[in-house]
Amino acid sequence: MALRSSTHLAAVWALLLLAACGGDSPTQPGPGDGPIVQSVTPNSGPVQGGTALTIRGARFAAGAMVTIGGRAASDVSVQSADTITAKSPAATAAGSADVVVAVAGKSTSLSGAFTYVTAPQNALPVIESLTARGSRARQPANFADLGESITVTATVTDEETAPEDLDYEWSATLGTFSGSGSTVTWRAPSSAGTPVNVTMTLRVIERFGAGGAFSHDVTRTRTVSLHDSATEVGDMARRFLIEFSKPQTNQDWRDVMADFDIEGTTCPDPSQVESEREDVIRHYTHFVMHDYTIGPASTSFRFDSACTVPGRSARPGDGCVTLGVMWDSTDTRTNERRVTTGTDYLSAVYSSAARRWWLCSSDFRGSSTFGHTFYER
Repeated sequence: MALRSSTHLAAVWALLLLAACGGDSPTQPGPGDGPIVQSVTPNSGPVQGGTALTIRGARFAAGAMVTIGGRAASDVSVQSADTITAKSPAATAAGSADVVVAVAGKSTSLSGAFTYVTAPQNALPVIESLTARGSRARQPANFADLGESITVTATVTDEETAPEDLDYEWSATLGTFSGSGSTVTWRAPSSAGTPVNVTMTLRVIERFGAGGAFSHDVTRTRTVSLHDSATEVGDMARRFLIEFSKPQTNQDWRDVMADFDIEGTTCPDPSQVESEREDVIRHYTHFVMHDYTIGPASTSFRFDSACTVPGRSARPGDGCVTLGVMWDSTDTRTNERRVTTGTDYLSAVYSSAARRWWLCSSDFRGSSTFGHTFYER
């Protein structure tokens, strides 16, 4: 009995000595040694790679490296001592692959833990249309004012997947989205340099195959023209009247009327633009201005409507502007100097093609009991 016990004890010491000298295999660590891999979820994915994996085991630590089928995984992150997340690398062919985790020079593998598969045939989704429209009556499509909320709607079809089962990802260069699915709400920022084009992007993702292991996506964009209409139209009206009031220094009707639709492609009644051109030329030809005042602009907007002018027919327009004015001038035809006060009424139209506002008409109505009736013609 004593001899047998001595032999057994010698064998145990030999094993301990072998372990102390590194006798364990580097891919099969023993208790208290390198990492251990117990499972990989999911256990299959496309040969193109990119499958998000969760690897569970033990003795994981910062700096851990993961390979699958001999290729390095990406986005490796040690979540805890027993959990690692990573993305599978691409493979050259379908089939099973070993998953290896290495920590501080020691590694372990789980044989055949992940299987690469080829994607089944599947047609891409189709984004047939993407529309953006505000809630104001007759408001142009793809137009918004600062702080305004508009509805953005996508029409999407797919041969294999119902539209409501697709994933929709919305983004924009400005503003924010709320809601989900094919119809969402976009809210414009409350402040921005305007006018500015905002690009909205929709990414539609279809997941298919067993467990949604595969995915592909399509994108489409829509440009929305963002404005601060009150400021833009008000500034155009003030600039026009200020330049109109400089007959000695500005005798270029095209410059004076730079914000009028002089090409006649947008304004509902081009004859009103022509009438204003004649007034501008008459003014800088026959009048000398001694002093003038142009008041602040008051604006209102009702798309495809009309602007009221006291004593005259309404002027068609999307926006209406009124400004108080005073002109102190001399008519060189009579050498008579007078001061005229009153209100100027202007109409403006939005051009979707040009993505800008245009002035279309200007009508002065005098309120003083004296002055040039010319300014009311």
